Amino acid sequence: MNFRIYRTTDKYCSWDCGKLDSKAKAKTKTTKKKNGDRAYTKNRKEKVQENLSSYGKLTCESCFESALKPPMFKEECHHIVYRSEKPNHKEIHNKDNLIILCSECHDWIHRSKKRRNKIVEERKLFKLFGEDVRNK
Repeated sequence: MNFRIYRTTDKYCSWDCGKLDSKAKAKTKTTKKKNGDRAYTKNRKEKVQENLSSYGKLTCESCFESALKPPMFKEECHHIVYRSEKPNHKEIHNKDNLIILCSECHDWIHRSKKRRNKIVEERKLFKLFGEDVRNK
C-alpha cells in the first residue's frame, strides 16, 4: 500500500479519512433536505390537482388566466410566507401556504407586498406562522 504525505492542521489523519467524513456529512444534509422536499412535492401535486379540478385547466390564482401562458410553460407554485422568512418552519410547505401563479403574477407578488399581505389575511396564515408574518 502506498501512503500519501498529508500535511494539515485539521482533525483528520489522512486525506481519505477527511473524504469519508465529508461524504457522511453530505449524506446527512441531503437527507434533511429531501424530507422537506418530499412534503413540498406532495403538497404541490395536491395543490395542482385541486386547481385543475376547480378550474378545468391549470389557472393562475391571482389573475385567473392560464398559468401556462408564454413564455413560461410550467406552473409556478409559490410560497406565500417565504421559505427565507420562516426557515425550517414545520408548516412552510403547508398547502394553505402554496399558491399556483403564472410567471407574470409570480414576479408581481415579489415586487408588491400588498398582494402578499392580502393573501396572508385571506388564508389566515398568521395562525400557522405567527403574527410577525402580517404586513411584511
